[in-house]
Amino acid sequence: MVTNILIFSSYHLFITALKGFLESNNEIEVRVNVVMENSEIITVINNYDIDILLVDFDIYDEEIVNSIKFLKEYKKNLKIIIFVFEDIDYPNLNNLVDAVILKEEIYIKLIGELKNILGIK
Repeated sequence: MVTNILIFSSYHLFITALKGFLESNNEIEVRVNVVMENSEIITVINNYDIDILLVDFDIYDEEIVNSIKFLKEYKKNLKIIIFVFEDIDYPNLNNLVDAVILKEEIYIKLIGELKNILGIK
């Protein structure tokens, strides 16, 4: 089963590294799409039947939080993982996402979180 993943980030280097990491893993078959603008997310989610949204959440951004709220209502089965620099509690965001991963731990924890979300042992 192919898992459709959408990466949302404004940083080319982060996107390139994360996309390469996901596509080269041997545990989950993925198809990775990328957007760099908040306004593109809905179009890509609709066109590519996205299962999991990965959000690069560098700094707290209310617009992105509102988009995540909308997306959880719009596509109830969409899973969302955010990447943060610091281990800060975002009370109005934590209940909307399926996982929060520190950027320094992405390569250690991401595949495990994806497998958990997808129910893969």
